[in-house]
Order: sequence, then structure tokens, then C-alpha cells
Amino acid sequence: MSEVELKKEVGKVVTKYLSSKQKSLWQGDKELFKELARKITHHIVEREAQSSRKIQAVNAALRTKIETYIDSHGHEAVNKLKRKRKRSDKDEKAHNGSKRSHQGSRFGESDDHSER
Repeated sequence: MSEVELKKEVGKVVTKYLSSKQKSLWQGDKELFKELARKITHHIVEREAQSSRKIQAVNAALRTKIETYIDSHGHEAVNKLKRKRKRSDKDEKAHNGSKRSHQGSRFGESDDHSER
């Protein structure tokens, strides 16, 4: 199974498990659900690709392994994503605040109007 195929199959298992058994992790926040599913899927595929095992198909053992990983590390992943969101929100607000202070000036004009 190629890495692309593995990612697709693991993604199916992750999204199904998150949407049915672990709704409490993402609490109806669709964007958080997407970020969480993507992060978990990429992590699992990366780990499996690093191992010496060659995966032929997503079987019951791998499915159980994925579900166990989500059960034990899901809350930690959600907390990391939420902290990341807060940081990016702060960065965006700071960036927008600096944009507003420069809105009045056009290209080629100086902010110093005493030159007129």
C-alpha cells in the first residue's frame, strides 16, 4: 500500500471514529474536527511509514491501534490545536492593528504631510 493510499484509509478510520465515538473531543466545532482528523491521520501515517512493517491493508489490528491512539492522545492533540489557534488569533489581531495604522498612506506618498 502506498503512503497516499495508507493516508486515505487511515483518514477514513480516524474520521469515522472521531465522528461517532469521540464527539466530546471536538464538541461540534467542524474546523477543529478537520484539523484534529488531519493531524492525527498524518501522525499515524508518518509513524507507520517510519516503521519497518509494510502495511498491505487497514485491518482490525491497525483500526484498534488507531482508536487506542485517539483515546489516549486525543485530548492532548485538541489542547495543542486550541493553543495554536489562540496564538494565531493574537498574531492576526496584532497584524490587523498595524495594518489600520498604515491604511491612510498610498504608495509613493509619505506619511509626513509637511512636505506639501
